[in-house]
Amino acid sequence: AAAAVAGDVVLAYTLYARTGLGPREPIVVVGGSPISRFLIEILLAKGITPTAVAAPGPWADWLLGKHVVVAHDRRTLTAALAAQSLGTKPWRVICGAPAAIPDAVALAGPRSTLTLLASAAPQPISVEVIAREVTIIGDAGATPDLVVEAAAMCVKGEIDLAGALEDELRGRQGRDL
Repeated sequence: AAAAVAGDVVLAYTLYARTGLGPREPIVVVGGSPISRFLIEILLAKGITPTAVAAPGPWADWLLGKHVVVAHDRRTLTAALAAQSLGTKPWRVICGAPAAIPDAVALAGPRSTLTLLASAAPQPISVEVIAREVTIIGDAGATPDLVVEAAAMCVKGEIDLAGALEDELRGRQGRDL
């Protein structure tokens, strides 16, 4: 579990730090990955309530257990942000799974900020985002300077390493069957 601190946890913390988030901003997390899970825990520990885009299933169930607003598409996402009185502000969309980049790009509304985790084979991004005045922040990897902060959050119990690893192993076993 400790190895995840220098890997996925720091990647999640880097996405958080690079996006420059503040309270009462509409934060949308896309991509049901361990990085996204750690990102959700970091946001909650920082007093930021994110909205996550998730299909029904274990990922959505975990999110609801954390009292995170869950949306399934752009319409429910817009309604969820409006219910939080965050509907008119530009969204901050953070994608913690490279496979979910097309979904994150599609969700990025006018003047939003889109933070993406790069992969070895990046997916093309539609030029439509230019017309929507979307700011794109690309993150190629974890920032080593943030390991200490991420580890401190784990020690304080703000990030559940053991739970994340158990869920990931259960998910892999289910896929292998």
